[in-house]
Amino acid sequence: MDEPQRKPRLMIVVRVARGITDHFPARASEWALSLVLLNWGWTLMLPGSVFGTSSAFVEMAKWASEPVWGWACFLMGGIRFVALFVNGTFPSFRFSPHVRSLMSFFSCAFWFTISFGILQANVPTTGLAVYPVLLLLDMYNAYRAAGDARDADEASKNAGV
Repeated sequence: MDEPQRKPRLMIVVRVARGITDHFPARASEWALSLVLLNWGWTLMLPGSVFGTSSAFVEMAKWASEPVWGWACFLMGGIRFVALFVNGTFPSFRFSPHVRSLMSFFSCAFWFTISFGILQANVPTTGLAVYPVLLLLDMYNAYRAAGDARDADEASKNAGV
C-alpha cells in the first residue's frame, strides 16, 4: 500500500480513537453497562444452562428461553456499543444523544426484568444487591442522555438547522 492510501485510513483510526477516548470519562457507566449486557447475553448463549443451574432465574426461564434472553441482551449491548461509538466519533450527528437515551431506557427494561425475575423467584441471592443498582444507574444514564439530547435540539434550533 502506498503512502497516500495509508494516510486517510490512519486518520480514520485516529478520529475513532480520539472520539471514544475524549468522551469516555463522561460515558464510562454507559460503556460499562453495555459491556455487562453484552456479556450477560454471551454467557446465556454458551453451552450449558445458566437458568437450569440457578433457581434465581426460574421465573425468567418461564418468560423466555435462554437463547432468546441471550440474543436479546447481546444485541441490546451491541447496539448500545454502536450508539456510543457514533456519539464519540461523529459529534455532528445531533441525534446520537437521543439514541443513547433510548438505549439506556431499553437497557433499563432488561435490568428491571432480571431484578423482578429474581425477586419473584423468592430465592436469596446477591443478584438483588446488583441488578437493581444497574437499573438505577441506567435510569440515571437515560436522564443524562435526555438532557444531552435536549441541549443538542436547542443548539440545532438556535443554529436554524
